Amino acid sequence: MKYGPSEWEYKNFGKTSCEFRIEKGDLFEELAKADREATEEYRVVKVPTDMPEFLFRLGELGYIFVETQIGLSMKAEEFRPIAIKNSLYEKIKYEELKSLPRIEEALSFISAGENFVTDRIALDPRFGKETAGLRYFNWIKDIYSRGGSVVLIKAGNELTAFTTLEMTKGGTCHMAIGGMIGTPGEAYYACVDAGERYALAKGAKRLETAVSSNNIPMLRLHEKKGFHVKGMHYVYIKHAGGQA
Repeated sequence: MKYGPSEWEYKNFGKTSCEFRIEKGDLFEELAKADREATEEYRVVKVPTDMPEFLFRLGELGYIFVETQIGLSMKAEEFRPIAIKNSLYEKIKYEELKSLPRIEEALSFISAGENFVTDRIALDPRFGKETAGLRYFNWIKDIYSRGGSVVLIKAGNELTAFTTLEMTKGGTCHMAIGGMIGTPGEAYYACVDAGERYALAKGAKRLETAVSSNNIPMLRLHEKKGFHVKGMHYVYIKHAGGQA
């Protein structure tokens, strides 16, 4: 079992928090003991979906289920472009943001929370979409600060999407955060696979990301592009002092 207190989350929530990640061989009693000793106000438990012995007992500790986290992976040769008019691809432009001030200027709208309404933080009545928006905004800036790329995607002059990229030395590109912007239309749909195209053009040999079971349309879109399920975790949360 991996346990990690998260100082990073404090600037998002204003609460102390921690995460328990269950692994093969872990026992429920070990988690129960660690939870009793924990002092954090917001706690998360992630359990592989093939460990049901935890699922039916987490309620005893006051945890509630919020989502299944679905890890996705795709080799470069497995990528399947979304079929649209070639003329629309020619209009796609990329801007890799080169400074924190530019990121804050270009993506300030994210902090309003409208882009991540299916996120577990947005759905939590003790947090809400504004807190989720702030969390993603901070997360994006942290990705940039540790060497990742933040990319705006435009169709002509219309901003339609954004994505983050973190490339490993082995050629795996982690695309932790991305989103579509604006009203669906030709320009919008021209960019639904633009992030993957950009990563592959940068030399990525494998793409990895994750989606929530609360956002099935996004899962289906990624499967259409060629992603396949790499692994799944049930996610449970608890606010110290009672359930959400």
